[in-house]
Amino acid sequence: MEPTNRFVYGTQYYRPPFPDRFHWREDLACIRDNSFNTVKLWAVWSWIEPSCGQYRFDDLDELVDLCQEVGLDVVLNLIPEGMPYWFFALHPDARYRMADGQVVEQSGAANLPSGGSPGLCADKADVQAAIGGFLDAVVRRYQAHPAVKVFDVWNEPHMEPIWDYPRALFCYCEHSQARFRNWLQRLYGDLQVLNATWMRAYGSWE
Repeated sequence: MEPTNRFVYGTQYYRPPFPDRFHWREDLACIRDNSFNTVKLWAVWSWIEPSCGQYRFDDLDELVDLCQEVGLDVVLNLIPEGMPYWFFALHPDARYRMADGQVVEQSGAANLPSGGSPGLCADKADVQAAIGGFLDAVVRRYQAHPAVKVFDVWNEPHMEPIWDYPRALFCYCEHSQARFRNWLQRLYGDLQVLNATWMRAYGSWE
């Protein structure tokens, strides 16, 4: 993209499935006519891949093309924490877990009308790889589109799903615990060094 001195002045417009397709052209023209030059559109994993390997980009394709027609640039906000239900069901061991053992089931969140929140813990390698696959699929789809200027990946990073459980720490799933123990072993090297530092008497890393 060529350097530009244009001031980016935009608004967020689309979180699937709202607003309805009927309003898109009129709304986008109204946004342009009110001196905005950019809109943010959400690309939510659960909405885009409802079945394994079956991507549907029809709504985003139409919206991005409409933005180009009316003269608006696009920021695509990629939302992997809106996770497909089929994928969630494949990895019950990666559900977010609190310290007391309580697990967080998949549901709808107030800011995610298409559902799939909060997704699964990416400390499981399979989950991390699948998230990468979703991000890659969206970027490949729109990287050459002239209206798309920015891919906003995880624009509000926080420890999912702490937004809805502000007094809990995440994650205590088996994969997070394993990664934490591995990190401790690299940091301290020897269990007795950890015990001396932490003033503990652990008999094993487990």
